[in-house]
Amino acid sequence: MTTTLNRSRLADLVAELARHGRSGSLLVRSDNGHALMVVFREGKLIALSYGNHRGTAALPDILAFSGGTYSFSEGVGQEQEGLPTAAEFAALLRGAAAPAQEGDSAGTFRSPDLFMERLAALLMESVGPIASLLCENQTLDLGEIKSKADAQHRIELLAEEILDNVEQRRFLSKAAEVLGRLG
Repeated sequence: MTTTLNRSRLADLVAELARHGRSGSLLVRSDNGHALMVVFREGKLIALSYGNHRGTAALPDILAFSGGTYSFSEGVGQEQEGLPTAAEFAALLRGAAAPAQEGDSAGTFRSPDLFMERLAALLMESVGPIASLLCENQTLDLGEIKSKADAQHRIELLAEEILDNVEQRRFLSKAAEVLGRLG
């Protein structure tokens, strides 16, 4: 069965599949013709892909998803490392920060690792594969992101690594969108 959905409905569907402990592949054909795949094992999100991107590198494109048709088929694929939980992914699709974990305070930046992974993916578009190393070094030098101000500072420091002014402005703009969704 194939059904049409928007990003909000996709978020609901992801949360529902996780809540019911489903195993299988949610395949979405976006309105622009790209394939989005979300794979679950017993309700746990184990793999993501969108077009040619896999894992967390697919998140920027997935979050730009506006609508398409989907189908769900039983069966499990290979697990990918470092993915958000199904609840965090559903929250990201809804345009919100990841749900608060027990003990979080109002001032805590809730998704520092996911934020840095998203920045690395954006930075890679401008500087290539060294982006991951730049982000890792920044985390080692400055520690974990604890606030939106810390995150904004990281964006500005990483932007300095981009020599082309047009690319640098593009990175700053996309990174600000990421911060708005995750911060």
